[in-house]
Formats: sequence, structure tokens, C-alpha cells
Amino acid sequence: MMDAEHNADSPVGDGVEQLQELLLDSEDVQAFLDGLVAYFAEELTSSEQQVFCAVTMMRERTAVTVASSGPQAARMDEIQYSIGDGPCMTAARNCETVLLTDVLDSTALPMQWGNYGAGVAGSGIRSVLAVPLLLDGEAQGALNLYSTSANAFDRSAVAAAERSAVRASPMLRLAVQAAQLSETNSDLMAAMRSRTIIDMALGILMAQNRCGHEEAFRILQHAAAAREVRLQSIAATVVAAVTGSNIDADFSSTDTGPTPDPTA
Repeated sequence: MMDAEHNADSPVGDGVEQLQELLLDSEDVQAFLDGLVAYFAEELTSSEQQVFCAVTMMRERTAVTVASSGPQAARMDEIQYSIGDGPCMTAARNCETVLLTDVLDSTALPMQWGNYGAGVAGSGIRSVLAVPLLLDGEAQGALNLYSTSANAFDRSAVAAAERSAVRASPMLRLAVQAAQLSETNSDLMAAMRSRTIIDMALGILMAQNRCGHEEAFRILQHAAAAREVRLQSIAATVVAAVTGSNIDADFSSTDTGPTPDPTA
């Protein structure tokens, strides 16, 4: 599975400088990924063979194609996702280069890939090269090359793909970290907004019922349980009843019926 055929000098073998320029010229990570897959697809496609390229990202056991040179590459990735394994997922998960010189050679397909051979048999793809992307933390990734010809990727093509994956990895690591930070900030902001609305509702109930914080919280919990809605939703209802406006639609109840007295 790891052996490469050395047929001739690959056009990608001399493309390191172009990839460096692509990295420097790209406005953001998505632009770099789109340029990267387009570069490989264009440079490796010839009159004898057509090549497609995609980038797979795996996070929390979920694999997605974040960039592809066309629907063919995305479709080949999707076959692996539906099966649960394949060359790009193996490359990402095990951090190793995977080369299939001919997908129609069933003896070269690991048993754990299940029906992968049957899945790609009618696709027109014959060769697959998957190179791991070096990411930190929970995320994993792979650069995937697909060709319509058998024995399409020689040693120089494999080496060039591996070098490009190394150069792409730092940007992808930054993208993953930025995404994780954004999710963390979003979760924090949602929690803060939720807490703020609940505190406002508790203050209103304390004033209306001339009670303390614990009693107001019990009243709010009872009202939420009675209506079978989240605490944030009933809190938003209490605040809206006093202010006359829905201060946060995300926390409003989906119940369109009459609003009961939350102190009841």
C-alpha cells in the first residue's frame, strides 16, 4: 500500500516555489486550500490522465472535505466517509502516506476498508494518493489525490505531495485553533447571555413576590417544569412580560399559546 511506482519525473516535483508563493499570496486558509487542490489537479492532469484533489479534515470522529478541485474528488471522499474508512481516513488517522497504484487490485485493499473497492469500482478512478496533514490536538487531516490512470503517482509526486502537506499544515493548525477559539467564545457568550436573562428574571420575581433569591429561583424552576421549557425560556418570558419586548429570541418559548403567570 505504501510503495510508489517511479515512472517519470512528476511535474509537481519542481513546484515547491509555486506552492510557497500560493501560501504567501492567499488571503486566508480557505483560499490557500482552494488554491492547493486546484494546483495539484492542474499540474498532475495530462492528456493521458486526469487528476482530482481534495483535503479531508477529521475532528471528533467526523470526517469532512474542506476543499476539492471538483465534485469527483469530493465524491471519492464521501465514499470513504459512508464506509467509515479508506485511504484518506487512514492517512489522517495514522499519520502515514497511503498510495494505491490501482484500486481495482483487490489484493492491495486492507480488509478494514470493507466495501471500499466496490464503492469506487465504477467511479473511473484508478490511483489514489493520500498524504497526512500534520495537525495538533483533536483534528486530523489528509491531502487526497485521485487519478483516472493506474500507477499515476511516481516517487517524485509522492515526495512533492508530502512536502506540500508539511507546508500546508501550519496554516491548517491555525485554522483549527481559530475555529476552536471561536466555538469556545460562542459557548461563553451564550452562557453569559443565559445567565444575564435568568438573573434579570430572578430580580423581577423577587420584587413581585417580595421574596429572596432562593425562593425566586424555585418559582422560576416550577414555572419552567410546568410549561416543559428550559429555564432560560421561562426567564425570557418573565423579562418580556415586564419590558414588553423579547430581549432574546433564542431563549423564547416555541409555545404560541397564552403566556401563564410564571409565579403561579
